[in-house]
Amino acid sequence: MLRRTDFKESDVQGFYSGPAGSLWELCMTEEIHSGGKATTEVLARAIGLKPGMHVLDVCSALGAPARHIARDFGVRVTGLDFTDAYNEEANRRTRAAGLDKSILFVRGNAMDMPFPAETFDVVWSQEAWCHVLDKDKLIAEAFRVLKPGGRLVSPTGLSPGRLPTPSSRR
Repeated sequence: MLRRTDFKESDVQGFYSGPAGSLWELCMTEEIHSGGKATTEVLARAIGLKPGMHVLDVCSALGAPARHIARDFGVRVTGLDFTDAYNEEANRRTRAAGLDKSILFVRGNAMDMPFPAETFDVVWSQEAWCHVLDKDKLIAEAFRVLKPGGRLVSPTGLSPGRLPTPSSRR
């Protein structure tokens, strides 16, 4: 089977803005990861989220985990997603939940994050990094925007793509 790696921005935008994006939510709920809210809760407790922490949710989709951790753990969240339709919907749902003072969703590429170095206490993602083809760039960017002593958490398989080597991490 031929493995395609020449996807364009318009391919990604079209996929998630169309019926396939709606199907993801229908199958997985707005959490768009297995285990739903319960998994988000377990993860947040396991890494010790505390009020005032600033969390970057990479590949944030519709933003349900971000809303959950902002509301229940008192963290500030910046969601980063490449898909315009998901960012717009995530911001709309966040405003409707009254959490827009704690959460902002922005458009961006996980392999070229639009944030200064050492910005976040936690870089978080749930079951999304398997969709990013260049793992070296993804991991390097995650560590670049993470504060010293911060936590990187992504309970997901990282396939497809080559896993980063230890020398590519700081």
